[in-house]
Amino acid sequence: MGANILLSTIIFIIIILILGQAFIWDANIWTGIATAIGIIWVIFLLNTREVIRFIEILFIEIAVRFLDCIAHLQGFKVQKADGHLLEEVYKLRHRVYLDTGYINDSKEHNIFVDDYDPFSTNLVVIKDKKVVGTLRIIFYNKLTKLSTLNYFNLDIAEDELSEYVDVGRWVNDPDYRAKKTKNPLVTVLLGLKLYLYLLKSRKRFIMVMLKHPKLKNHIEKVFNIKFTSPTMLPLTTHNHKAREEIKGYFARADEIEVCTLELKVNQLLKFFIR
Repeated sequence: MGANILLSTIIFIIIILILGQAFIWDANIWTGIATAIGIIWVIFLLNTREVIRFIEILFIEIAVRFLDCIAHLQGFKVQKADGHLLEEVYKLRHRVYLDTGYINDSKEHNIFVDDYDPFSTNLVVIKDKKVVGTLRIIFYNKLTKLSTLNYFNLDIAEDELSEYVDVGRWVNDPDYRAKKTKNPLVTVLLGLKLYLYLLKSRKRFIMVMLKHPKLKNHIEKVFNIKFTSPTMLPLTTHNHKAREEIKGYFARADEIEVCTLELKVNQLLKFFIR
């Protein structure tokens, strides 16, 4: 939509300038008139709701960048992972999952990857050139669908799944967890960056698996949000087979909950103004 508006405005201004050159010799006057008319044209074309949404996201981005500066002063940096950082992501996953008993030590090269990694985006927190926190984002496509659907059979229509984003593989280095550092900065910054990134993607819902009710309550409290839960259907043979890959994680499957969250700008506004 933004590209169409920009293109229409440029074409409109060019037409005004050509007409101005044809009938009046003073180019400066027509340049000013064309610019003014172009601005009015943009306002006319833009949806009021889009303007408000843009302003809200701009406010949130400024606030997140402010937190980013605070984190930077403490030596932290959040960015997308690529190249060698991806290998660090997979190694951190392996180490954390191994320490928690979610997997055994049979993985090659001490990395933990699956079929979704080539199609995903990873955000990382870096401290002293080391990845200390990471999470994975999977956008729906018909080929791979969503990771959570590997482990759960959810009552969500196929044509609605394109509105969901799967967020998972959220792990922090044990030395930088809020429980140990008494500082939730890594969790908060990673979560806010994730939410802002997804707002800009214009997806409607986040889908995430949460291991324990206490974790769900903690995230809701920290970010001032409220999860909902989709209807569960009986597990399929595929679901049971997929769970074997991280058998330790599903050892107490009754404690694992699939949670969804509607992506709204005002959710982040509530976080900042509470």
